[in-house]
Amino acid sequence: MKTMGKDFWWKAKHSVHEAVFEHVKMLETRYANRSKSNLKHLKMYGNINLLGFKSGRFNADLTDNRLTLNVVQSACDTAAAKIAKNKPKPRFLTDDGSFSLQTKAKNLERFVDGVFYRTEFYEKAKSEFLRACLVDTGWLKWYICPTDKEIKCENIFTEAIKFDEDEVIEGNLPSNLHEVRYVAKTTLKELYPKFEAQIESAKSPQHLFMVQATDGDLVQVVESFKPEFIKGSESRHTITIEGATLLDEEWKKAYYPYEDLRLRKNILGFHGRGFAREIAPIQIEINRILRTIQDSMRLCSVPTYWVEEGSEVIEAQMNNEIGRIGTYRGIPPQLMALNSVPPENFIQLQYLYEKAFEVIGISTLSAQSKKPDGLDSGKAIREFSDVESERFALVGQSWEDFVLRCTAKIIDLAKEQNSSGEDWEMMALSEAAVQKIKWKDVDLEESAYVLKLHPVNLLPSTPAGKLAATIEMTTAGLLDPKDARRLLDYPDLASVTSLENARQDDILNTIDHMLQKGEYLPPEPLQDLQLGMELMQASYLKYKRMNVDRNKLELLTRWVSDAFALTQPPEPDPAALPTPPLISDAPVMPENAGPLDPAQLTQAQAIPLPQQ
Repeated sequence: MKTMGKDFWWKAKHSVHEAVFEHVKMLETRYANRSKSNLKHLKMYGNINLLGFKSGRFNADLTDNRLTLNVVQSACDTAAAKIAKNKPKPRFLTDDGSFSLQTKAKNLERFVDGVFYRTEFYEKAKSEFLRACLVDTGWLKWYICPTDKEIKCENIFTEAIKFDEDEVIEGNLPSNLHEVRYVAKTTLKELYPKFEAQIESAKSPQHLFMVQATDGDLVQVVESFKPEFIKGSESRHTITIEGATLLDEEWKKAYYPYEDLRLRKNILGFHGRGFAREIAPIQIEINRILRTIQDSMRLCSVPTYWVEEGSEVIEAQMNNEIGRIGTYRGIPPQLMALNSVPPENFIQLQYLYEKAFEVIGISTLSAQSKKPDGLDSGKAIREFSDVESERFALVGQSWEDFVLRCTAKIIDLAKEQNSSGEDWEMMALSEAAVQKIKWKDVDLEESAYVLKLHPVNLLPSTPAGKLAATIEMTTAGLLDPKDARRLLDYPDLASVTSLENARQDDILNTIDHMLQKGEYLPPEPLQDLQLGMELMQASYLKYKRMNVDRNKLELLTRWVSDAFALTQPPEPDPAALPTPPLISDAPVMPENAGPLDPAQLTQAQAIPLPQQ
């Protein structure tokens, strides 16, 4: 198969599988050195003697019991623990302040969070981060399962992706690529029953370095993609085995179903630059020194008795018995203990081990999960971690960019599935529950939002560090105690904080329900009415600027009025008021009596007059 000129595999009219397999074979031969390099780095990481990547070669020789000091594994695991522990959350920022767009953006965030959760995205992404440390590039594949119509994500090993690396020397995406896998014949027959005969007669892959032959059930399957990067250009998507083309269709998309993770990009070429590639020479030298130390200790660590020839020494008396008595005649034997290993070997070993971490920007203290002596305060430890993390700034940006591109891939797949005309809905995650969201309710035009990442790594990851940082921000007045309790999402505090936050959560849910569905929920006496009136007023002022429907805003003011009425004491009932008593000491005047003479009034009956 020609790689240059007019004859490409995607141009083949007949027997496209022959063109594909010839092209893949050429790529494997041309870039065999990269595969050997990847194999070497994986051997170093796992302390095992891998035989190869292909079917029948992926076997580990576990008979090697040499002493090892695996700096490659320690450095790569530490880098993955420092960077991949963060779980960036994609956030959609709308280009205007309308409530409807913000509601869609919020639901879209829940939708993406739900896909991440169902596909175990962060766990799979961590695996690809580690692979990028070892073999330069990690890959994830996104697609819609044809059976359950769900978005799926799966790991793809670097050696399974084949493309012409000379074509992408500037680091851009290749014009076409292939994914090579080994699949059981029974599985292929279930997926493609029309090709059962061709699948059964397909040859099994060649097994190099094999002691025993396999049962021949595995078949090499190649899935090939030629996207439509330029509108109107040729595109193709095929699934082939040696001897048959199982699927052949157009691929009218300007992207691949894969997302690559390259921690640090090279000056030239597509593949990244992993940590194992930089410290592999140091690991090789460490292994050499360890072999020297091990052999030296084995040869020289046992004491030697030197006996002059002709002396009468009984060798049987030279044993490990306690308090033994030995006899001799002539010159006595001498016990000589040699210095088995020169101290320079241990000094060089320690230097190389620490140098390996220094090369990639990790301190040996981080690898050992220790803190420097003298750094006891939380502020000092955070400053130390911040200085160390500056070396990983570009690596962290690559990790976050990978999450963003995977989010964009999810949105593209959702749009594609919804274009089929079905009323497609997916399970989405909210803060405390799972809900179904229809895609038409979250679909946003690409020009209506900007995709950003939420800084989830603002607080330290350790419980003690998170607690200290939260207390500092609360003391400084930057956090309300209610918000601080939300940040301390420890499992043992969940039962307490959930009750403390229940009053605020109830009011916020009431506001969301009235603004989104337009249904009035009256206040209840058991609700925190004072807090509710404050949040309702703040929400009214906020959403008033966002052109929210006036009828929905009136629901908030109505709720405040009803809640205020509930907080007022009840008016007294006039019928229940007591009757004032009559004054019995007042004189009873006859009906025809004349004016009363003041002299006739007793002292008790006298009415005091106001003084002039």
